[in-house]
Amino acid sequence: MIARTVLLLSLVLAHANLHAQNTDSLWSAWNDASNHDTLRLDALNRLIRAVRTDADSAFSLALQQERFAQNSGQHDWRNRALEHQANSLLKKGDVPAAIAKYDAIIADQQCRNDSAGVAGTLRSKASTLYKAGDFNRASELYHQALRIRDALGDTLGAARIMTSLGILSMDHGDPEKALAYYTKSLAMHIAAGDSVNTGVLLNTICTPLRSLDLCEEALANNRRALKIHERAGRPIGVAASLNHMAAAYNRMGQPEKALDHARRSMRIRIDIADTVGVAYAQLQVAKALIQLDRPAAAANAANDALRIGTNLVQMPIRAEAAELLHKAYRAMGDWRRALEMHELHLQLDDSLSGDKTKRALISRDLQYKYDKEAFADSLERVRQAEDLRCSYDGQLQVEKERRTRAIMVGGTVALALGIIAFLLVHRLRQAKRLREQEAILHDQQVDQLLAQQELKSINAMLDGQEKERDRMGRDLHDRLGGMLGGIKANMSALEDRVEQVRDDQQYQKVNRLLDQTVSELRQISHDMAAATLSRFGLEKALKDLRDTLHITGRMQVELKAFGLDQRLERSVEIALYRIVQELVSNVLKHAKASELIIGVTRTPGRLSVVVSDNGVGFDATQRTDGMGLGNVRSRAAAIGATAQVDSTPGKGTTVSVECPVVE
Repeated sequence: MIARTVLLLSLVLAHANLHAQNTDSLWSAWNDASNHDTLRLDALNRLIRAVRTDADSAFSLALQQERFAQNSGQHDWRNRALEHQANSLLKKGDVPAAIAKYDAIIADQQCRNDSAGVAGTLRSKASTLYKAGDFNRASELYHQALRIRDALGDTLGAARIMTSLGILSMDHGDPEKALAYYTKSLAMHIAAGDSVNTGVLLNTICTPLRSLDLCEEALANNRRALKIHERAGRPIGVAASLNHMAAAYNRMGQPEKALDHARRSMRIRIDIADTVGVAYAQLQVAKALIQLDRPAAAANAANDALRIGTNLVQMPIRAEAAELLHKAYRAMGDWRRALEMHELHLQLDDSLSGDKTKRALISRDLQYKYDKEAFADSLERVRQAEDLRCSYDGQLQVEKERRTRAIMVGGTVALALGIIAFLLVHRLRQAKRLREQEAILHDQQVDQLLAQQELKSINAMLDGQEKERDRMGRDLHDRLGGMLGGIKANMSALEDRVEQVRDDQQYQKVNRLLDQTVSELRQISHDMAAATLSRFGLEKALKDLRDTLHITGRMQVELKAFGLDQRLERSVEIALYRIVQELVSNVLKHAKASELIIGVTRTPGRLSVVVSDNGVGFDATQRTDGMGLGNVRSRAAAIGATAQVDSTPGKGTTVSVECPVVE
């Protein structure tokens, strides 16, 4: 990082030393040409260009150049001096005075029928108005100059104006129109065989292309420009092409390629001591490194770009560098410096916005100046024609009254439209809120119906299982048991009649099998009432119940069983299972819960059952026997257990059953 800082400082110092040397040599040329007006004017012209960053010095030299040109009768040199004065005045913020200089140049050129000169000055004046924020007037002057260039058949001159219109449109936020102007200008430069400006335009046209996400087309133009500049031996053009390609790759999400092209551009910029160009390359390097998740390296590159000077041209570079530093520091977790860079970015952005506001104010001042001059001309004509003055005053008063009425009517209409719009928006918002509430209510009703349906399905399934088991048990006991009993009775009767049968072994075997079958049938019919309980025990029956109740997204059921490895008495298991069934049924019917926890814990001499939910709850002091809790208490009392209910409205319900167990 220190090495890069030293390199940037050396570039700035080298540029300053070179500038000082050029200025000294130009003053020497001025002194050497003391007896030749044209040479002295040329030396002054080069001096003005050398010190153009110092507006006061440049303006003073331009005044001296104007006097020399005026005395020697050289109109072109005088107009050039006036243009230098306009540029200096513009830098000092005196836009009306700068425009007046351009108007003086145009008046002289029109007197001498210098159409090409008029077109050039109109373009310069339009550029000044554009910088002052008067986009509409600038566009009018550009088109006026374009018509003159077309009439003169000056293709390259027309192409340059097209380029200016493209820049104007791009700055005005219209990339599609800018692309159209750039495309026409590019075609004109290609037709004229101007390869250098063709290369420049191929890069320039990529700015609106990237804004329109046409990055592949932009890259194709950059590659063409790169070849043109390489053949022409223009390193600054090569560097610009590489930097444009880096910007396209960054926008396309290809940071590796962007980083490579930006660094190649930066090396060339360093070689030619292009400090501002180095900063632009560093911005692309920082963007690529941020995408590559290398925030520390990105911060170094952005800091290098931030060290550029603070004049208006370089202010956007600093603003973008501050924004990139904010992103880099935030990615590094350095929130303090991230906040500092964010505040700096806002400050620089506000400065740029303030400059645009200043330009807009200058534009209004210009409009006032033009209106004032037009009004003064009208008064002068009225003074020359006394008989028309009264008529003019009357017309002016009528126009004023008409404008006042128009303003009042327009204001009233605007106010009415505003009120109507407000009421309409308010009504639309109310309608939207009503639709949203209806949708929420509908969803709640659907959820409630689904929950009720699920509850009915679960209860029906459980009731069906129990009824089917009872029916099968009764059928086995009543029908098949009765038939087997009849067979047994008949065989017993047969024993009295056939005495010898008693000693028959086959008969004895059949008789024993029949007794065993009747006993087994009684056991099966008894066990069918709670098959799962009888076969697998309480824990397995509760797991089956949990699996039946669990509904993903609606009811989460959790079973916690401890110490149930040994079976309980069958009557106790059935009673506890029925108690859990009753409590679960209460939850499904009344609780509106999304979570249900069933806990069964066996300790020496005691068994605890806890059923809890996260439902609506109720006041346990007022409704202790409602909602099936009476059945729970009676079942618990039947096996010597006690039931305790703990519930609060809005906080769910917990029912605890404590049962003594004989070990």
